[in-house]
Amino acid sequence: MSRRSAFVVIAVVAVLATLLLGWQSGAINRIFGSDAGQDVARAERAVSSLTLAGSASNAVSSSGQQIKGSSAARLHALYARRGDPTQLARDAANSDDPVLWVRSLESITLCVNERVAKPASEETLRKVMADGKNGLTVEQVLAMRARAREQPAMRWAAGESFMNALVTIFSDKRQRPTADIRDEVNQAMAAPLSDAERTARDRLIAGLRAHCEASKPNETYWPEFWSARDKWLAQGATGALLLNAKAGWTSKKFSELSDADYQLVERIVRERQPDGLARLLLLSNSRDLGLISETDRLADPRAGMAVLEGGRAVAAMAACELGVADCSANSPGFMELCVNAGGCHLPDIASLARYILARDGLDPQWLDRETERVVRAIREGNLDALGIRRKPPQ
Repeated sequence: MSRRSAFVVIAVVAVLATLLLGWQSGAINRIFGSDAGQDVARAERAVSSLTLAGSASNAVSSSGQQIKGSSAARLHALYARRGDPTQLARDAANSDDPVLWVRSLESITLCVNERVAKPASEETLRKVMADGKNGLTVEQVLAMRARAREQPAMRWAAGESFMNALVTIFSDKRQRPTADIRDEVNQAMAAPLSDAERTARDRLIAGLRAHCEASKPNETYWPEFWSARDKWLAQGATGALLLNAKAGWTSKKFSELSDADYQLVERIVRERQPDGLARLLLLSNSRDLGLISETDRLADPRAGMAVLEGGRAVAAMAACELGVADCSANSPGFMELCVNAGGCHLPDIASLARYILARDGLDPQWLDRETERVVRAIREGNLDALGIRRKPPQ
């Protein structure tokens, strides 16, 4: 999940850089620099003015209102320990609750995020790239990964002044983009951070790096995860059946399911199977589900990144409302989102999403509404509203 998001950000930056032909060095930073303080102030006002009690995701987040002994409460207690994500993932995978086993995947994938992942050594890269087919040198790849590691929190939507400037830039094709322009675009898409959220983000990244660089999940977590999967498969747990090719899953997209796969998803949704819903609503599935309505996808041309990252927030918030996740600031979903986009000083995913949306000039309650829509669709068994469909006949 996180590596894919990093690639999306890099791709967006590359597209913008290509469009910025003939743009003078320094202009982009001037466009954004004057708005940064206003963006943060707007975000802080939005978070303080909205009523948190009405949010779906707060039903099982840091408020302590979880039903004692529920999967959400157990996840909340597990995440409150903080520390090594790999150890937390192992403990979740080895629990007697298939929901915790499913959710262990999000703890383990924290260490895949390029901002905190263990850097690849030059020796390892030389072995991997020995065939030379990718056209890059080891030194170039090391430099790219070093830049990705230091990538700032990124906006979910470009500022209006920046988008207006692009209209003029599009028509000027006389010059080729330069490295300076690419760096400026990257900086321009960087999110403005308050002192509080910068401190929280820096502290989180430093802690995750220390743990992730020392962890060895291939020797510890994954053998235990696969062993637990066999156990849950033997018990017919839907979370172990979903997306499991060894258990008969054949489909590549939720929008093109085979009859057997569709029947499994339909059973999970209609019966509200907790571990099945936990697996369905993992952050890694968010791009393949209809978690952002088609109308809202097209409502604001600046919101492309909000659709991608916001879908992850909706997946987490919906799972929390359904009692199969935790959305507190200690949860891996919160950490993933804050490392990527900011808002790390806030108490839960709902607050973080509202803050980022307001900061970037979007409706701060947009993802609350999407969460309500997704939860309602699940409770009504409306798979079509989630983008879950059978594969058309050939």
